[in-house]
Amino acid sequence: MKKILLALTVAFACQAAFAAEPWEADAKKFEADFWSSQCDQKKLTSLFSDHFDYVHDDIGITNGRSGMLDLIRGICAIPGLKIRREEIPGTVHYFPLRDIRSKHGEIYGVIVSGEHEFLESENGAPEAPRSRGHFTHLLTIENGQWVVSQIMDYGNQRL
Repeated sequence: MKKILLALTVAFACQAAFAAEPWEADAKKFEADFWSSQCDQKKLTSLFSDHFDYVHDDIGITNGRSGMLDLIRGICAIPGLKIRREEIPGTVHYFPLRDIRSKHGEIYGVIVSGEHEFLESENGAPEAPRSRGHFTHLLTIENGQWVVSQIMDYGNQRL
């Protein structure tokens, strides 16, 4: 009986050690909000860092929040075109960034990496996959709020 209790105690302790930390839930919620706001300029403005950079292997580097908003505004203004981003299940990983100099190793950001697919619909036609690639997002906490500081899209292939 003691061995069973010991085994259960160890199992629960291990489970607690591997349970999602608050930063992970916050980062996942932020990512979901970020990608559901694709053409909402007002909301997107608050989600990008003042020091934002975007690197894309097909279109180059876009510096600054305003440059990224201009890029998104141009895509969203194409008549009849709807684009949706979808993460490829099982490929997305979250890596915390901790300030080890602080007393409790506070989280100051998260690196999110994985694969995604873009689906397009033109003039009401059924949605179809158009491209697939890899992404890396640098999320940071600025003034107590999560923001996107950098996005890298690479390895993109048209489908």
